[in-house]
Amino acid sequence: MSQINSRNKTILFLGYSKQESKVIEKLDSKKFNIIQSSEKIDKIQKNIDLVVSFGYRHILSTQLIKETKTPIVNIHLSLLPWNRGAHPNFWSFWDNTPSGVTIHKIDSGIDTGPIIYQKAFEFSSKVETFRSAYNKLFSAAEDLILDKIEKILKQEFECEKQRGKGTFHFKKDLPEDFSGWDSNVYKEIQRLEDNGFNPSRRLLDVIDEIENARTINNVNWMNLLRVVAIEAPERLAEITSKINKSDEQISLLFRKLFKS
Repeated sequence: MSQINSRNKTILFLGYSKQESKVIEKLDSKKFNIIQSSEKIDKIQKNIDLVVSFGYRHILSTQLIKETKTPIVNIHLSLLPWNRGAHPNFWSFWDNTPSGVTIHKIDSGIDTGPIIYQKAFEFSSKVETFRSAYNKLFSAAEDLILDKIEKILKQEFECEKQRGKGTFHFKKDLPEDFSGWDSNVYKEIQRLEDNGFNPSRRLLDVIDEIENARTINNVNWMNLLRVVAIEAPERLAEITSKINKSDEQISLLFRKLFKS
C-alpha cells in the first residue's frame, strides 16, 4: 500500500486537546496538519481532508453532515451498537453487554453511524475499577485511530451498518448514589443492585403520570363543546381553554418521557 503525503493532509480534530489525548501529538509528529477545536462548529472548511471527533461535547447538525463532503468519523468507547450515549463503560458492566471501542461514521443520530473499525475487550469485574477499565479503553481507542488513520484518509475501508437495537443511555441515567469511578466494578454493581437501582423506574414513573393525566382528562370534549355551543355559548372560550391546558399537560409529560 502506498504511503500518503501527510504534509498535504489537514485533519480537523474535534474534542480532546493535546494535553488530554496523545492522538494530536502523534499525528503532528507524522507531519499531518492538525486543527483542534472543542467549540461548537457550524461549518467545515473545504481544505479539511478528515474530521475526527473524540471526546467532542457537541452534536453536529444534520445539515452540516449532509453538506460536508469530507469524511467525518467519531471514536466511541463502546462496542456499538451497545452503549450509545453517555458513560458507556459503566453501562457495559451494569447491563452485562460487550465492551470495546469503535470508530464509526457520524450521521444524524447519536453514535448510530456505520461502523468502520472495532476492537472488543473482556474485563474481570472483580479486578477492575471503572476508571482502570476506562483508561484501557481510552488507550485502545487512541491506538486504533492512529493505526488506521491513513486507511481512513484514503477511504480504504468498508462500512458496516449497525445491526440490532443495541442500547442507549443519558448522562442522568447514572445512579445518584454511584460511589465513583475508582470503585471496584464487581463490588459497586452488587451494592447498587442491593440498593434497588433500576434506571427503567424513571420511565415508569413518567408513564404513571401520563396515565393519571389522561384519566383526569378522560372526557369526550367534542360532545361537551357541542352541548355548550347550544346551551351556553358564552362559556365556549372557558371550556376551550381547559381543553388546551389539558392537552399541553399531556404533551409536556410525553416530552419528559423521552428526556428521562
